[in-house]
Amino acid sequence: MRRAIFFGAMAALWVAAAAWQMVFAADKTCDLTYDNFGRAFMQKYCVACHDSAKAAADRNGAPDKVNFDTAAGVKKAKSDIVKWVIRESQMPPEPPRPTDDEKTKLKAWLTCEY
Repeated sequence: MRRAIFFGAMAALWVAAAAWQMVFAADKTCDLTYDNFGRAFMQKYCVACHDSAKAAADRNGAPDKVNFDTAAGVKKAKSDIVKWVIRESQMPPEPPRPTDDEKTKLKAWLTCEY
């Protein structure tokens, strides 16, 4: 009997938490978006190599299917962008490189929008 009450209470808490999260997710607005931040960031630091219109010889070693010239391409590679630009500071491989403030904004944008 006690187990049934415990598991019933836990299920009710889980449902309430899921509903609470859905309410806040629906109200989420992002100060930084692809249009007001992401596109310019990608143009400045990434699209010289990660551009779907570039031939392999012009990509400086960037993988063929990793492109940041569209919001969809950025979304697809979000975890790689976080790893290589923010955590590892390996991209872009040559200057100019993003400032710490730009990397903070990049992370905030990716986290909120995607």
